[in-house]
Amino acid sequence: MWCLLGECNNVLLLAPRRVGKSSLMKAMREQARVKGYHAAFLDVGSVASEGEFVRKLLQSIEDPNALQRIIKSPLFPSIKKLTVAGNSIEFGSFDGEDWRTIGERAAQILAAGETPWLFLVDEFPIFVNQLRKPEAGRARDFLEWFRTLRHAAPKVRWLLSGSIGLDKVARDGRMSDTINDLLPVNDFGPYSLPIAQAFIDQLGIHYGEMLADEVREHLIEKVGWLIPYHIRLLFDRHRSYCTVHELPATIATLDIAYEKLINDRAPHLNWWDERLSELYGEQADRHARTMLRTAARSGDEGATFQTLRRATWKDHAVGADAAEHDRLVDDLLDALVSDGYLRREPGPRSIRYFFLSSLVRDYWLRFKAR
Repeated sequence: MWCLLGECNNVLLLAPRRVGKSSLMKAMREQARVKGYHAAFLDVGSVASEGEFVRKLLQSIEDPNALQRIIKSPLFPSIKKLTVAGNSIEFGSFDGEDWRTIGERAAQILAAGETPWLFLVDEFPIFVNQLRKPEAGRARDFLEWFRTLRHAAPKVRWLLSGSIGLDKVARDGRMSDTINDLLPVNDFGPYSLPIAQAFIDQLGIHYGEMLADEVREHLIEKVGWLIPYHIRLLFDRHRSYCTVHELPATIATLDIAYEKLINDRAPHLNWWDERLSELYGEQADRHARTMLRTAARSGDEGATFQTLRRATWKDHAVGADAAEHDRLVDDLLDALVSDGYLRREPGPRSIRYFFLSSLVRDYWLRFKAR
């Protein structure tokens, strides 16, 4: 990632949920000084306006010299308070178009320094999606401004990511031209088998509870999609079960812990369900749930496009346009793949769709595929 940024790229990190994007970005913030950057991390998932975005951007800056240069600029009348000891800054509201001017001036000030800046912006697509809700053109206006800002201040680099793909948000809003200067990185995925094994072993060393090889391999088989979040989730639930019941870790205790994790409807799994309504809107949400229910029931055989098309067609109104429905199914499948619900695999006759995570699939079968 540092090599890509060093080649003057701004990066769009594309990866499914829960694979560790946020952890990577926070680690990069800690490494930045050694790599020759000033860095700031901000999560904009709860930001609802352009002015809030610029305010949060400025408040993420912890370098005291940069803060001093910013507050001395006459274009920052909205500053309410500066706490020098904590290197923090508090702004008032940015009314009207102030956010444009303030954002541009801040980027110019930072770009004028000797050391380049890197802003690591998490949940950026959710913020852009929020801007689309009040009025269609608002998100485009912001993204066009943000693109111009990137070009005007090349010493300020950006790494943008989030739990939904910015490429899909831009495509849905016909705004892809506003992000075509970003370098997409989409090979950030689950652990390989050796790394997953080493990760579980390290957890065992940390807690003083090493798993036998056969138990470790069974855990890997149960998780399926080897992202650290799901590995840790099952490892912790199993460790807790064995501790409470004073039992040694075995394949049998792991199976019990796995069933309890699903049956307890832990928030970590409910999140996959609750997120759909937020992401896709009413009609698309209904179709997405039908697709996931169908894919879950298809088991190891997977579901073809035609199977998913037929299942969702039942939800359509009488007289609906078939071609439009097929486009919707195509778009939703792209979204469900990029958001970490499904995976595509070529079959002998057609592409098939499977749940990416065994854990999420079993949860869906238990509670959502009845």
